[in-house]
Amino acid sequence: MIFGGYFICWLAVNGFNIIIYLLQSIVKKNPDFIFDGCYWYTDYLFDKGFQLPIIDSTYDYYDWIKGALDFWNTFSSWQNINGSFVAIYLGIFILGIVSIQLTSSYNAYFDIISSVKYNFSFNTYLQGFFPNRNITSAIYLTQLPFIIYIIIESKSKFLRIYSSFISFALLYMVFMLGSRTAYVILLFLTIFYLIIFFINKHEQVKKHLLVFGLSLIASLSLSLFALGSNNDAFVVNRLQTIDFEETSTNTRLRYYSHGFNQLISSPIFGVGLGNWKIVSIERDKDNIESYIIPYTMHNDFLEVGAELGLTGLLIFISIYFFALRDCWNLYNKSKNNPLFILLPGVILIYLIDANLNFPYTRSSQLFYLAVFLSISTYLNKTDESNN
Repeated sequence: MIFGGYFICWLAVNGFNIIIYLLQSIVKKNPDFIFDGCYWYTDYLFDKGFQLPIIDSTYDYYDWIKGALDFWNTFSSWQNINGSFVAIYLGIFILGIVSIQLTSSYNAYFDIISSVKYNFSFNTYLQGFFPNRNITSAIYLTQLPFIIYIIIESKSKFLRIYSSFISFALLYMVFMLGSRTAYVILLFLTIFYLIIFFINKHEQVKKHLLVFGLSLIASLSLSLFALGSNNDAFVVNRLQTIDFEETSTNTRLRYYSHGFNQLISSPIFGVGLGNWKIVSIERDKDNIESYIIPYTMHNDFLEVGAELGLTGLLIFISIYFFALRDCWNLYNKSKNNPLFILLPGVILIYLIDANLNFPYTRSSQLFYLAVFLSISTYLNKTDESNN
């Protein structure tokens, strides 16, 4: 299943490039999609073949930097194509990828409900290509803004109908998985769409909010009907399990405390890139049971601060700051362009997950970060060139 996740990433990158290859009569460029495939395969070998902290962590950062540059190179070859065209075709491929992913989850789901009533204990069977429910839910939600974009912008009736079905199926599966991180993401995504609506009541913004709202309400309603209000997998009951004394929450808070204390004790240089895996054993030794150690901090920002100090943390934050600045510039240039809703929505989902989990160690999630960084920069550079 883990290999399947890497295959999906490879398929996404190369499928996108194959289309560019087929369209080379338009863009007059020949994409190096073979190199893309070698990159993702090499990434798999590195992640599975090397476990030394410095090699592992260095390659994690290289992973998404290389991915962003790779997509930037691809988008830059489309010199005569506007940003909406790029977003639509990228969205179509993500639609294809999420369709494959959901097929895996729903095959397991239908097998379960054909014999017993579904409850939260079965969630591990719905993970699909990924190792746990948090990763699966985060990736599904990261894909959602692209699917909504297709529903609104595509001129194909079939694509709009199919994308509407997928957006509903995606959210329903998120509710079945019962990831509390996903509920936090959905809450902030809803707030984000409402804020955008009050700032800019353009027709495209209304459509975004309407599509998201209908999909969310429909999937939540069906989950209530399918599960019942007393089922431990139902969203309300999952939310009620959030407790500072509960193991998962308590462990995260303890890790955050270790990270903050480490940042305070060595604010300039930190403990060194990749060394938190070692230092954390000393920090959490009184709570370690068997061979379970705090491999990550469940917060990318705190972990970067603990490993690289304040300087490294500021540089890390600046990556997202400048990308969000590009989104703001895009909004100021064209307040009616739905891309200004799509791109911040994607990075918002990633940032929330990065504060509760550790997506920078997962190629399946770095793929979408690379897409966001490259396309936001590309759209602004393209606009500057046109001007």
